[in-house]
Amino acid sequence: MKELQIWNFILTELKKKNKIILYCVAGHEKGSPGKTGFKMAVSSSGDFTGSIGGGIMEYGIIKKCIKNFPDVNSYSKAERYFHHKGKLPDELEIPSANSGLICAGSQLLLSVSITAADLPEIKKLTESFNIRKPLKIIISSKGFRTSAHGRRNSGRYLFQFKSINSWKFTEDLSFAETVLIAGAGHVGTSLSRLMYDLGFNVVLYDDRKDLIIKNNMPDGINVIIDSYSKIRKQIIDPLKTYAVIVTTGFESDREVLFQLADKNLKYLGLMGTGAKIRKIFSEAAKQGVRRDLLRKVKAPAGIEIQSSTPEEISVSIAAEIIRLRNSKI
Repeated sequence: MKELQIWNFILTELKKKNKIILYCVAGHEKGSPGKTGFKMAVSSSGDFTGSIGGGIMEYGIIKKCIKNFPDVNSYSKAERYFHHKGKLPDELEIPSANSGLICAGSQLLLSVSITAADLPEIKKLTESFNIRKPLKIIISSKGFRTSAHGRRNSGRYLFQFKSINSWKFTEDLSFAETVLIAGAGHVGTSLSRLMYDLGFNVVLYDDRKDLIIKNNMPDGINVIIDSYSKIRKQIIDPLKTYAVIVTTGFESDREVLFQLADKNLKYLGLMGTGAKIRKIFSEAAKQGVRRDLLRKVKAPAGIEIQSSTPEEISVSIAAEIIRLRNSKI
């Protein structure tokens, strides 16, 4: 997941004894460039990573933070930014300002200090991404912490407000969606990077033990080398998993389809020509895969954009997954 980049950045900067301010969008209205869950970390070194919406608003926040770095031992703030030139609403409980943008909507921005005392929590969080163990991230007027998963929220994000000095934002990482990509060839690696940049958990799976790939992929992509007969073990939450079959051969495509067809996934796509797909489906049916399950497989995977290169095919598959996710079906 791309968010791991932010937490790794914080971990590295804290080890260098730099100060950190974490910014997080806790809510937004339609039209806002900053969406709920967006994060940005700014270091007293002048470096930063992530985004809370971009543009002149983000530039101004970074510049002000670095120039007048707040007391990181006790800093927390909640404020709302409106993206229009009109008069601000009266009697807001949360301090507000014009962002300098002229799009639409507004976003609720939280900022908290993260100090050396938080190193154990940051390490725990980065490790949870690597082993895919969900935690809850809590950003509040009292600072930053993590919590064992325990009882799930009703949604991924929850903001609770009592007063300007008492508020809490919780992000339940168990709601994060995963893209499982079978096949680390040209399409598989290209699709992995793209889905990672789009904020998904990404698992890239291949059975070739001599494949050298881990060093060429972002840290947040979980690369697994093992037999395709074991790939179904990677399905933790089927309804939050999008699987794509792009292996290097007919036999391996058929094996992965056999392993995943009955897992009730959010999406299961298979790359290939019409002739190849028909043969794989026929062989899978002979192995005992039900016809009604095969009809749910998107084959060929991806929306039609006349794609031909691995990068174009990756875009078409990513677009299909995003369309399905955003349809909220």
